Amino acid sequence: MRDVDAISIAGIAYTLILVAVAAIFYREYISWPVLGAATALFNHSIMIRITRNGFSTKKFMGVVAFRFLMYALMCTFLYFYIRGNELHVIITAYVFLFLGFSAIRAGIFLSYLPFIRHNTTSYKEEVEARQKKLEEEKQQHD
Repeated sequence: MRDVDAISIAGIAYTLILVAVAAIFYREYISWPVLGAATALFNHSIMIRITRNGFSTKKFMGVVAFRFLMYALMCTFLYFYIRGNELHVIITAYVFLFLGFSAIRAGIFLSYLPFIRHNTTSYKEEVEARQKKLEEEKQQHD
């Protein structure tokens, strides 16, 4: 799971850079990348939680539906908040919101760059190690 944590940290780093750029050049739009990234990172953390606590298709489909609902709610909130403005203001706000939504995608890209990537164990190796540890604990209790 270290890979997933590295993706989250890289997504947070991307968000901080995005917010800094928005604060410098587009101060009036600073809340939209923050809300977009918060939504993406929250959805990512829910997905991590589901995969760590036992994976089932029913849970996964529920999380995917919830994720879609969260993104739709953020887009709807932005629409109703900014609908009376000019078209270029609306477009710029949506661009910043979608840049915030892409925090996890950017985190994936950043965490797998060769000069950032560290030698970590794969998810499969970590699961096998956890299962082996659980089996050893069961044998000790018996």
